[in-house]
Amino acid sequence: MDVDYIGIYLIVTGPEAREIGRLPTTAALEAAMTSVLRDAATTEDGLMLTESGERFTVVTDVGMTIYENDNSPNLYDPAADVEGSYIASGGSTKSAVGWALSGPISVSGLGNITLTTNTTRRAGLAFYDASGTYVSGSYTASTASPLTVAVPASAATVEFNVQSDTIAQPTEIMLVSGTSAVPYRPYGETGSVEVQELVAKSEFDQIVIYQTSPNLADPETVVYDAYVNNLGDPAAPTVDWAYNRVAVTPGTQYTISTNTARRVGVSFCTAEAPNEGIDGSYISNSANPLTVTAPATAATMIFNVKSNTIPMPTEVMVNEGATALAYQPFGVRPVLDRDAFDPPLAGADDDVSTATLYLAGEGSGSSYVESDCSCLLYTSPSPRD
Repeated sequence: MDVDYIGIYLIVTGPEAREIGRLPTTAALEAAMTSVLRDAATTEDGLMLTESGERFTVVTDVGMTIYENDNSPNLYDPAADVEGSYIASGGSTKSAVGWALSGPISVSGLGNITLTTNTTRRAGLAFYDASGTYVSGSYTASTASPLTVAVPASAATVEFNVQSDTIAQPTEIMLVSGTSAVPYRPYGETGSVEVQELVAKSEFDQIVIYQTSPNLADPETVVYDAYVNNLGDPAAPTVDWAYNRVAVTPGTQYTISTNTARRVGVSFCTAEAPNEGIDGSYISNSANPLTVTAPATAATMIFNVKSNTIPMPTEVMVNEGATALAYQPFGVRPVLDRDAFDPPLAGADDDVSTATLYLAGEGSGSSYVESDCSCLLYTSPSPRD
């Protein structure tokens, strides 16, 4: 399947949809598709990362780019060196102070290997079969660098001398598959290289705006093994209970809503006494949603989210006002700008004037988004084709 572009579609009714925008891409995107989306743990501090093992896509504040994993091809691990031993002519291993040889290095299935060093290496290289037996005739005494050697059909491993009592071990030893030497890279080094820029910053900024969620409940501020008691005070320790705290404005209404039952208990605290409930502010009400009003001296609201018998809801929403809003995760999220498309993502015929399409969350199939409206992001042709 060749991927020509990423298409953004608006579902109108049932299975019907119309295209509302495209993002440029190439067939390289196919390798980066996945059904799992997560925050990008990269030096780019990306907003989103998709990964397929060989390639991955990062969306950042400077655009969207495909990278390819670029790990070191070096087969030689210096940590596996065998001190006090060396390979003699004929492939036998002998003991000698001041000498060292590489540990066994797998070469099964390789046609050729190329060995490169930055200084003279002690001569001696040989192949061994799966049982560790020397492959007859495979010993070479060449010290050429680079040195390319054909791998015998019966060979499973290769070993070579790295130093003697008169020749120091090179600081850069590179063993790779193939007939060409490559620049030195340490064994086990990981990295990535840019394959293609899909959406440059100028293009990205044209279709994305950043939206602060109306949800005031930060999951990072949940206090575990504690709870709001019937005096309105946060009390601890209490195993398997938890409460959260949000900043409030005196006289303002706030609505708490959850997708499953929440442990009752809501109270307010002043800035001067953050760990004491304001007298008379404690509310024991299981209504969901629950709307409360911050007292005149309140600075924060505290509320239970779980107990030892009631698990924490997976969606906890606290928003200003007397009406519960649809759940949105806490924080700032990149959102597609409805007016950036032709036609726009808003209109009387489609009735999506409140539509938002988030570039985050867990997708389905090869989609890259989750949505609180009938808007989906697909590749063309569809990954289901």
